[in-house]
Amino acid sequence: MSTEQSSPPNPDNRPVDKVRDVVVEWIETVAGQGEKALQALGLATPARASVIHADVLETTNDVVVTFDLPGVDPQAIDVVLVGNMLTVKGERAGTVAATGQVLHRRERPVGKFERSIALPVSVDSTQVSADSRHGVLVVRLGKEARNVARQIQVSIRPTVDG
Repeated sequence: MSTEQSSPPNPDNRPVDKVRDVVVEWIETVAGQGEKALQALGLATPARASVIHADVLETTNDVVVTFDLPGVDPQAIDVVLVGNMLTVKGERAGTVAATGQVLHRRERPVGKFERSIALPVSVDSTQVSADSRHGVLVVRLGKEARNVARQIQVSIRPTVDG
């Protein structure tokens, strides 16, 4: 039998504690320096384009699709209709720091975007218009004649006695 007793490990030297200390240091650095710290740590990701939000409204004669595109030049927007699939794509420019400037925070979405929406009914590809105002794109698509509701007059036949 051995008379030596093993001493308990020093709690200050556990690997998990070292990892925790490094992570806490990173968090404090990022909290204090923002995006610059993420870049320095190699954790920054390129700003990603956002999801483009849209509303689809069907009226008696049209389908109206409205997209929120704040900050996007209307001349840089592509609107494509293939069958009943409407696609809007473009690119949103971001803030660029000039020489001597530092961009501390980027929250607004930047970059390329594309959104495709299946329309609820068949539309006439010759009856499409797109207008942009104050960062809102409105695409109006006329329904195909077969999908336009029409009122049908009910005629009354005289009764025949007999």
